[in-house]
Amino acid sequence: MKQSGSLLDCCLIAAGLLPSLASRRLRDQIVANEDPQSTIAHVPTTWATPESRAPVGFLGITTHFCVNLPFSSQGIYGVVCDMDEQLESSRLPLELDEDIIDFIEDRDTPTLKACSLTCRAWLPIARSRLFHRVTLTAPQEWARFERLLVVPSKGSLGSVAPYVRIVILSALHSQVEWGNSRVKAPAHALEFINGRGVNILKSLTHLEQLEISYTVWSPSSAPSPLVGMWEGLLTLSPSITKLSFSEQIEMERDVVWNSGPSSFVPSATSTIRLRDLCMHIPQPEVVLSWFLAPPFEIGFRSLRLGWTDLPEHQRVLKQIILRAGTSLRHLQFRMSHDMHASEPYTGEVDISRNTQLTGLEFHSLYLSRPAVRNNLIWVSTLLSQCRQAYLEWIRLDLLWMELEDVDLLAWNVIDAQLARLAQNNPKLVVIIHVQNLLYRWPAREALDALLVRLPNFRACNTRLGLQFRLNVVFTLQYEEHWFGSAPP
Repeated sequence: MKQSGSLLDCCLIAAGLLPSLASRRLRDQIVANEDPQSTIAHVPTTWATPESRAPVGFLGITTHFCVNLPFSSQGIYGVVCDMDEQLESSRLPLELDEDIIDFIEDRDTPTLKACSLTCRAWLPIARSRLFHRVTLTAPQEWARFERLLVVPSKGSLGSVAPYVRIVILSALHSQVEWGNSRVKAPAHALEFINGRGVNILKSLTHLEQLEISYTVWSPSSAPSPLVGMWEGLLTLSPSITKLSFSEQIEMERDVVWNSGPSSFVPSATSTIRLRDLCMHIPQPEVVLSWFLAPPFEIGFRSLRLGWTDLPEHQRVLKQIILRAGTSLRHLQFRMSHDMHASEPYTGEVDISRNTQLTGLEFHSLYLSRPAVRNNLIWVSTLLSQCRQAYLEWIRLDLLWMELEDVDLLAWNVIDAQLARLAQNNPKLVVIIHVQNLLYRWPAREALDALLVRLPNFRACNTRLGLQFRLNVVFTLQYEEHWFGSAPP
């Protein structure tokens, strides 16, 4: 924000603060200076005790410590060091202090950091915004973040650990050679799981959400104990309520997902009650089986799960959804790229007992492969199981190349089931999202093709949204059309 300095001045005047000359100079440097190294070079030495002072190299962290902003471009040094003894306390009630800082946008990191250096009363409020979300993408970042979690020396204002609510671990792999689909030495993932990951998660006593994304698994990077190590690692953070394994990349087909022993992690002493689970990974049945046994307690409100036609996957999926019971509100199935026409849907999964379900989503339904024709029966089968009186929305996410691909779905059954649900629930909204993988037909033709296949549902005059996304020469074209009356 260009007016960060004036905004901060207003905050200081409102709070009746008279910061020292050094703090005012540092504030101006943080707000106005775009060069992190020059900001670091002019930090007054009175801002840190000899014990808490860090070398300049420590400040070059590339971690996204706040709202997806690179840590190296922010110069966070003043936020984690000891406060100047000359800074006065705020003269306003704590509630007004919080309102002043809440007025600042999340992406306005310089102003938030300057607020943290204004007075002791403002430091915890600003830290709660700065360190709410942490993203780690490289091994060198783990050690630096771990140092921030250590309680500083006597006289300081404590560790930043209590303020961290979300941790994202991204790209835990070594250099990928896409030409021959090989992965080099997997030091990154193993180093984190075996070493610093333990210290980091043990320190984050208030962690609520853990996301693990864009991780390469291969026979070399995923030895048999690896999955067991992840399982043990999760037990270190019993406060976690949301867990996400997403966008995992399987480089070779002979990956073995074994749940081996995890000797380096102590057994959990408290129950882990997950409420939100996202599991978009190859062969998810091994990982899903973790949550069927202690220390995990199933009470999911949101499940986003990959869907494969393998019998062992179907059996585990059935148990997870069954035990979620009436606590489940949002259920998403994401179709795997690896569906096998030789193994049609066996009917294992049953959602009829999830009576409090409000949202049902079928994601990434690839209609461009004739091999999946028989396997798409599961979509209409699950719709026929819906008996939920509270169901508010259903979403079908379709991907195709040719207009004729639309007939790979059993639209006569889908139309009948949607009409049945609409008659029992006038608040129901149905959204069909279509992504055209090849630009060969206009959206209007696709619109007509879908409308003609839903005659019974449209007769109910229930809200229907049709969304179309076309990728045309690096340009995204988007159209949206709505039919029927709005929900009461």
